[in-house]
Amino acid sequence: MDGETLTVRTPAVRQSHRLLLVGDAHYATDDARGEPFRRYSARMSGGPRDMGDLRKDLERGRKAGCEAALFLGDMLNFPSEAGVEQLTDVIAKAPLPTYYISGNHDWHYEGLPGTEADLRREWVARRLKPLYRGHDPMAYAVRLGELKILMVDDSTYEILPAQLEFLRRELANGAPAVLAAHIPLHLAWRRGDIFFGVGHPDWGAATDPYWEFERRERWPEGGHSQTTLAFWREAWATPNLLGVVAGHIHTQSVDAFDGRFQFVLPKRTPRQLLVQPA
Repeated sequence: MDGETLTVRTPAVRQSHRLLLVGDAHYATDDARGEPFRRYSARMSGGPRDMGDLRKDLERGRKAGCEAALFLGDMLNFPSEAGVEQLTDVIAKAPLPTYYISGNHDWHYEGLPGTEADLRREWVARRLKPLYRGHDPMAYAVRLGELKILMVDDSTYEILPAQLEFLRRELANGAPAVLAAHIPLHLAWRRGDIFFGVGHPDWGAATDPYWEFERRERWPEGGHSQTTLAFWREAWATPNLLGVVAGHIHTQSVDAFDGRFQFVLPKRTPRQLLVQPA
């Protein structure tokens, strides 16, 4: 790690690839159209509203030579029409290719009834869909020459069967890949941090600290689905997956192990990933 850039050197690539990483911006952009949802958005209404800084971050990334920008979720505090419209405009006018996946706040109006899976499905279709620019909101792959970026929505902490099949399919040809997600994958030495949560053996109702505060359903009594656990195992076991970039925690961290990495972004602070030949 050198300043804002994590450099990864690997014999898996023949040329350098630089990516701009942005997550957890938590924009609270809203207007009069959000009035019917005020009781659901009130607690999260204190974030920044104008995305001018985000546009500047993208321009700085272009000048630094980034091939693409990855938006790793929680770009919004709730799925307001005004927020989605402004973020859609940022992506459409970005000076470099920009790819988005959702975080748990992007689709969450606090207090609305329903499971997290159902609420995500509803608000992705109802509001967030333009942000994906035709890609599958749950999982899609981006090719940057020899390097593959796997954009996977794990914002409920759980993985869907189609996402597991996506991972298997996209990693099957041996091409070097980076997984981009909102919530970090579990690492054995971070067992005490439940928010490194995808695949965490203790994840579930007994360890859910915020369900009442966030006015949502509690994590499941039985913990992770077998699909989620299989995704976690296979991601870390597949040699051509170079590493993972994620957000959600709001605190920067870098873990390096077995020739791969997991890079977690700080809140509202862009970072860069540089993948170079060894």
